[in-house]
Amino acid sequence: MKFHLNKAFPLFTDWITNAKLSYPQLNYQISDATIFKNDLQNAMFKAVNGLNKAEKIECRKSIGYDYGFICGFIQGNLNAAWYSEYIYKQTNQYKLFTVINTIDSFFKFDDLLRIRLSNLYTEHYKTQLNLENIDAKIDIDLPKNLDFLDIENSGNPILVALENIKIEMIKKMFCDKTPDFLTTVSTYFTHEDIAAIIKQNE
Repeated sequence: MKFHLNKAFPLFTDWITNAKLSYPQLNYQISDATIFKNDLQNAMFKAVNGLNKAEKIECRKSIGYDYGFICGFIQGNLNAAWYSEYIYKQTNQYKLFTVINTIDSFFKFDDLLRIRLSNLYTEHYKTQLNLENIDAKIDIDLPKNLDFLDIENSGNPILVALENIKIEMIKKMFCDKTPDFLTTVSTYFTHEDIAAIIKQNE
């Protein structure tokens, strides 16, 4: 396994070479190169799990299917992970998301401020409407795949609004197409390598 993981840094070097062509202005100085090995190990594990799913049984009877599937999965997984970590996180969109997340966290740890802001929001909202008995509560439905967001304070309109902003930003991130900067995975792994990876991760 260690031998295979040593290919992580060369793979990342290839990825950076291609990424720089599209994003030459970004910073690619890495503080911890050992993380790449973890990225590759996780990609291998997920690839084998995907290969062992019931719907792949028939496909695996075809010669070369396992090799192509594992290489393709690793390529897609690493490309997506590295794009998110080393390109997307340098964008203004992600910086804004971090600002929203920071404000959200601050409010959650200050009960008095949270109550005061909630009351202030309600006052501002109602005074701008020519309606009586209006409900100032904000409703929000969290998608199941975003259940890591905190909804314990769903009754607080300020926190609900912040959660909603975060959800919309995360949705946009998932909808954006990830450029394919890693195209050389198969040149790093022989058929014997892939067979060993499958055996080690099963």
